[in-house]
Amino acid sequence: MIKEALRRGYNGFSCAITVNVIIFLVMCLCSKDLEFAPVVPEYAEFFHTKLQAVLMEILLCGVVSAVFSAGSVIMEAKRMSLVMQSVIFFLVTAAVWIPVGCFCWRIHKHLSSMISVICSYTCSYIVTWVIQYRVCKASVKEINEKLKDSNVLSLKNIEKKK
Repeated sequence: MIKEALRRGYNGFSCAITVNVIIFLVMCLCSKDLEFAPVVPEYAEFFHTKLQAVLMEILLCGVVSAVFSAGSVIMEAKRMSLVMQSVIFFLVTAAVWIPVGCFCWRIHKHLSSMISVICSYTCSYIVTWVIQYRVCKASVKEINEKLKDSNVLSLKNIEKKK
């Protein structure tokens, strides 16, 4: 489970970094301002240069993605109920997502940013939960079909013995 979490975390981190760098480059190419940096100005003040701010934001987005990806193994734990898996996953991901949002996007200072980040987080969580629910539902269906098939075979064997 740990090995799978690390693999997924690495893949999530790599994908997020790639996507964020591409988005950054496209935004810079579309901007006519040579000093443009797609970061919140108050966040950029924490760094010596805007480039450092952008790079840190890209890194933090990678960390968030890695946590979401690695945390998805929680949703496959066979010993926990779906509700327990959901609560743990929600808490783990929120523990990373919200602080990054507050730091990078200053969501605690701008209502529209706060609403945007909360909606984004909630939507991501709902998508994850729906996928897991469907996986569980498919597993139950598969188990029921196997039980049905084994019952049919058992009945045929009983009839042959008579």
